[in-house]
Amino acid sequence: MRNLCHWCTAVRLAQEESEEEAQREGKADGDQILNGFREHPYIRDLARTPLMLSAICLVNYFEHGRLPEDRARLYRLCVEGLLHHWDQRRGIHSEFGLDEKLRACRTVALAIQADDKAEWEVERIAPLFEQALGDSKRGKHLLEHIRYRTGLLLERRPVVYAFAHLTFQEYLAALAIHEGNSLKITSDRLVQEHDDGRWHEVIPLYCGLTTTPMAKAMIESLIEQLDSRSLGRVLVEAWFASSSEIRRNESLRNRLLARVACAPFSTNVYPSGLLGKFSNELVAPVANQAIGTINSNFSVSKSFQWFIKNPGFLDTGVLSNKLDNWRALNPIQLYELVVLWHYAIPLNKLEQSEFNQEIYCEAGPKFSGTGEHFINQAEGSLIWLMNKVEFIEGDFPEKTWINVIDSLPDNNSNYLIAGLLRNFSAFYERKNWSEISSVLRSELASFLTRLVAVYEADSDKNHFFIPQEALSNVKAFICQLEKDLSN
Repeated sequence: MRNLCHWCTAVRLAQEESEEEAQREGKADGDQILNGFREHPYIRDLARTPLMLSAICLVNYFEHGRLPEDRARLYRLCVEGLLHHWDQRRGIHSEFGLDEKLRACRTVALAIQADDKAEWEVERIAPLFEQALGDSKRGKHLLEHIRYRTGLLLERRPVVYAFAHLTFQEYLAALAIHEGNSLKITSDRLVQEHDDGRWHEVIPLYCGLTTTPMAKAMIESLIEQLDSRSLGRVLVEAWFASSSEIRRNESLRNRLLARVACAPFSTNVYPSGLLGKFSNELVAPVANQAIGTINSNFSVSKSFQWFIKNPGFLDTGVLSNKLDNWRALNPIQLYELVVLWHYAIPLNKLEQSEFNQEIYCEAGPKFSGTGEHFINQAEGSLIWLMNKVEFIEGDFPEKTWINVIDSLPDNNSNYLIAGLLRNFSAFYERKNWSEISSVLRSELASFLTRLVAVYEADSDKNHFFIPQEALSNVKAFICQLEKDLSN
């Protein structure tokens, strides 16, 4: 924080403010930027070097103490400032105009980005500068000017260059696609290759800098794409990077939410999940319609993940109606409904409900994204029932437990064994097990004894390693159950 205020003060001193005013206003500028770090993580990620920190301080100063909220505009101000404007303000001029500098830099940025690299040899960069300017001598001079004067393109090691920050490379690549480029990479190609990591940041930046109709067309095209691991993330980031005019389009927003809700879940940078970027009131009706409709086998859907975090928004009537048609569902679709039935429905309703036990014996899901596989639906139900007990006080869902255990296959999957044995502390710590019926205690003791025996007999435990403490807890729990039964 102190360094940030120093940078902001230095910027003001360079503008010939008095030392007293520069220190006072520099501290206020630093506080403002620090708030930007909290509200917009991309700003914090950008400010990792003295050059980038000084660039942000300059943008903050010239924007009158307010950093742009959208990434594309912030990156444009940084890039154009480094390349041209800040020298111009100091009375430093060159033979090259801003348009020439941008044309050369975006040509190089797109070539490096398309090559899936973050740096390139100078022997590959120099010809692109010459091509962009149509003049070999001026192209060489421009490369030297940008390297030595602007700080935008740096020599990372001998004859190997990189942009000062990968974000600037991605921004300039997006700008090249918007303006047109010799590689013939278009927005249509970005849509088709949206699952390619090269374009994950380029797509939202393109939506942020292009025209409203072009951004809208890209989002609509993405909505029509088949499931991929990154489709949901790309869609949501493209949406929030787009203009306010697009974000006011309720029809487009609802279509986007519906597509994201049934897209596969993947590891997410947002603690609340992608759907958590929108209000619960907007997401709830869409997620209730989307649950149990996923069409790929990578993973569960984003609506499923959202309900795990927000179980109170689950419409049990909609869920019940979907379960009535369980024979028409594939294993992953059915798994989502069955798990939410056991995890999200209040205990008293769960015990009173008439759940069709045939469903437990239906084939379980196989997730290609994680390799996770449950033999039947009862296995998935049991894992989530165990999670439910961790925060339930009061009555134990005894009838449901007995029904689930009775439906388990004779040979359980490694994922059930690993999930139960690893996370058994909630069961071990639960008090008054003697109050549970002898039928359930007997079934639990028998079932857990079998799981422990399978695990200890497995010569290759590495693929589902269980900590010794967890295994000891399970064995102690079995002994407790058997002791209660013998009394």
